[in-house]
Amino acid sequence: MLSSPALRTEAETLGIQIRAGIHTGECELLDTDIGGLAVHIAARILGQASAREILVSRTVRDLVVGSGTGFEDRGPVELRGVPGTWQLLADRRHGPRAGSPEAELASMPTNRGDRISRPDRSCGRPLSS
Repeated sequence: MLSSPALRTEAETLGIQIRAGIHTGECELLDTDIGGLAVHIAARILGQASAREILVSRTVRDLVVGSGTGFEDRGPVELRGVPGTWQLLADRRHGPRAGSPEAELASMPTNRGDRISRPDRSCGRPLSS
């Protein structure tokens, strides 16, 4: 997700307009290719994007919340061959809009004193027995 805006900006310096559709989910490995419902959904989202636009599914937005990435709601759409309606969001070039949930979450301090420890791990290494 984070590389798409940079790729868009670099392409524009060359006079090229790109668009992207991003979704996440399980994929199937097919020899040297990938397939599956998640790939199909991403392709359908790409079909909804205009030139210079990066569209993501609500699933992607939920996974990157707090990262400082901002989105504009594009509303629910039906994607051909995919059941139900899907909320699409467009990447905001200049980060989250002030007062948006994304901006509020990105500005929240992380309390580093409250760490959750796993009994089977110590500093990322297995404990010796």
